Parts: sequence; structure tokens; C-alpha cells
Amino acid sequence: MYLGGSVEFKGKYGVSLTRGIATLKGIKMTYKGGSSTADFMTVRGGTVMSESVKIYGNGKGQGVKVNGGYVVLIKPSLNKVRTGVTYIIQNAEVTMISSSINFTGGYGVNLNVGKAILNKVEILHTGNDSADLIKARGKGSKLVF
Repeated sequence: MYLGGSVEFKGKYGVSLTRGIATLKGIKMTYKGGSSTADFMTVRGGTVMSESVKIYGNGKGQGVKVNGGYVVLIKPSLNKVRTGVTYIIQNAEVTMISSSINFTGGYGVNLNVGKAILNKVEILHTGNDSADLIKARGKGSKLVF
């Protein structure tokens, strides 16, 4: 469990979970590197419960990448990330409640397969090129508002 504080990183990811349970509350995450492919949170399995996490991408990085597992984001703020949230495989599920995504790149939410539950989620594109607020593809993709 992580309560308060900050994470600054330059590498591939800020927080990574392969199995188990992680709880994040009141964490500020800032990307200081130059890669557009860095992930603030990458989840390959397990469960992530987060509340009031603030992510600052400076136009780079991806907010949350889910390759499996279950993620709950309550009142997160994804600011100036290149892309917002990506779901990769069928058994991935993400719930976002009272959330905001401000992205500069190709999409706010990308659902390849898996399940996304979005409740009071504001998605804003601030980049110069056209983009998809929500992108869903692949058999079995499920989006719930």
C-alpha cells in the first residue's frame, strides 16, 4: 500500500504489477524521460486499487497499460499523457470513476479486448492531430458507461 508521496521516473514504467494486490492513494506520478512509450502504470496480472492518483506526462507516455488483471481507478487525473488507457487482453478489466484523461496523442481509451467500465469520465484531446477519444476493436471488447 502506498499513501501519498510522489514517483518520478525516466525508464519504461513508474509502477508495474505482475501479480498480487497494489493499493495507491494520493500519489503524484511525473515522467521525466523522453520516450513516448513509457507507462505510468503497467499491470500484467493481479489487482490495482487506486484513488486520487495524479499523473503528469508532459506530452509523453501512456497513463495505464493493462495486459491482464483488474484495475480500479477512483478520481484519477491523467494530465498531458500521450495516450490514456490501453487494454490488451480479454481477461483485463478496468473501472474508472470520476476520472479525467487529458491526452495529446492517438487515443484516450484503447480497448483491444477486455472490459472497460467508465463512470463520470471526462476525456479531453489537446494534441494538434486528430485522435480517438475511445477506440474499441477486437472480438469481445466490452465498454460500459
